[in-house]
Amino acid sequence: MSLLSKSNLSKTADPSAVVSATDLTEERPVVLSDSSIPQLPRLELALKYQQQQFVSHPHCQQLLTSIWYDGLPGWRTWRFGVKLFAVFLIVIGQPLHAAVYLLAPNTRYGQMLRQPFMKFINHTASFGIFLLLLISDNKSIVPLAPSGSNSPRQQRGSPPTALEIAIGLFVFGMVWAECKQLWEEGLYGYIRQWWNWLDFIMLSLYLSAISVRMSAIYRVRVHNPGGVNGPLAAPRVDWPTDDPTVVSESIYAVAVVFSFFRIIYLFQISPYLGPLQISLGKMLIDIAKFLLIFFLVMISFTCGISQLYEKYDTETPDTTDGGRGEVAHNYKYYSDAGNAGVNLFFALFGLNPDGIKGFELNIERHKVVYATGLFLFGSYCIASALVLINMLIAMMSNSFQVIESNADLEWKFARTKLWMGYYGEGSTLPPPFNLVPSPKWAYRAVVGAVCWRSEKRRRESAIKIKMTAARIAAGAGGGALGAGGTPTRCSIGSILVPSTESHYQEVMLRLVNRYIHQYKQSKKQTGVNEDDLNEIKHDISNLRFELRENNRKLREQTLDNFECVKRELAKCVGE
Repeated sequence: MSLLSKSNLSKTADPSAVVSATDLTEERPVVLSDSSIPQLPRLELALKYQQQQFVSHPHCQQLLTSIWYDGLPGWRTWRFGVKLFAVFLIVIGQPLHAAVYLLAPNTRYGQMLRQPFMKFINHTASFGIFLLLLISDNKSIVPLAPSGSNSPRQQRGSPPTALEIAIGLFVFGMVWAECKQLWEEGLYGYIRQWWNWLDFIMLSLYLSAISVRMSAIYRVRVHNPGGVNGPLAAPRVDWPTDDPTVVSESIYAVAVVFSFFRIIYLFQISPYLGPLQISLGKMLIDIAKFLLIFFLVMISFTCGISQLYEKYDTETPDTTDGGRGEVAHNYKYYSDAGNAGVNLFFALFGLNPDGIKGFELNIERHKVVYATGLFLFGSYCIASALVLINMLIAMMSNSFQVIESNADLEWKFARTKLWMGYYGEGSTLPPPFNLVPSPKWAYRAVVGAVCWRSEKRRRESAIKIKMTAARIAAGAGGGALGAGGTPTRCSIGSILVPSTESHYQEVMLRLVNRYIHQYKQSKKQTGVNEDDLNEIKHDISNLRFELRENNRKLREQTLDNFECVKRELAKCVGE
């Protein structure tokens, strides 16, 4: 795009306009990529800088679609039933696919498995199987595991079952895939995508649950001399509060919730669910802004109400009431800040335990405290339920309208970001098959270890050659030294421009010239342009000079006429 900056059109030109000038099919891959491998670095740069019009341009989308369905060119023409049957065959044949790719990755079948669409189907099917395993692990839904007091799950530090081991393999496979993605994209590129944060939280919870579960097995079954860490077959009601098994089950439950939330990420592939998923993401940002104000309001009322009622949290007789010995109300809902905050939060949803009765006191003379408590509670309900909730609804409606007005643009941009994760080499096998080291990986590791030292020596020798050439060029006279004795560029150290780069510059020069021609043609069709204004300015300047010249000639002619009249009058008077 640097060629555009040299012209006067650089202020009005945008990348999508230059892409619109591509007429030939072979020009589009050159504009978006600088190599034959479909990694599309310039498209990644456009995604990084949020160039939605450039990414959503029909030419870019046509190229991306052709690369996406490269392995199955007739997929878009198949009927829905045929597509569903093909996906079913791919899902049930995943172990066979993995075996073929591990043993013969360079065959035609192995090359087909590397295509982006095939990788997407395999990874999606793998995650679907992972969710089915999570559902099967819930005995209330799928009663596969034994239940009752004698089941292994009712024992402290129970060893993992076969189903839990399968889930663990999927988790470790996904962790390995995330590590490879972090290595390929870098830390900044990885954290820039919000869905990677969801994956990081989900996998961190699973790893935490597995670690705590292993510690429970070690404490109860391995290192428990004399039962110091508690009995093995104790009822759950007798388990300690910080029992690792209970903590592991709690963390695992939260991780399962995040796992099912990850399905929303796949909605971007659908033209119907994609805009809704994007709207949901924008609404989450609005909810985060709302929660910042909401918690500020809730903390203020929590501090006020708990400060008011903490003095009455006692069961001792009141000695200041004239000896009647009235007992203050045991105020367990609002007497401390923790309970007050929890009850105020759930009161927003109508889940207040006692309603306004929780503010009453047994001391009848302190009605001002009761009135103040009701006033603060009513003010909180008005501020949160009437003002803040309606403000949140308005913010979410505005975000939905913004997305809906540009639904096609936003969806294509989000879908392109999802597609780009499957382009290029690597990440062919889904979890847990990616844990198996392939012969190709072993060969590359051995070759890399053998060639590393020779490559290091080659780089060192190349650096020495360049330094020697620079010293020779600096020490030589004449053409090697410029004005003032400054060394000029050494021809030995110069780097030749690759043919691919020269081809890219040639294509971009054609595109820029074509764009400038189209720009001028559009300006001519719309009416007056800059050339017309310059021509009119030139005509007006010529007209002004002509009028001034005619004025001067007329003035001279008038003076000559006056001189002739004077001579004629003088001649007549003399006669």
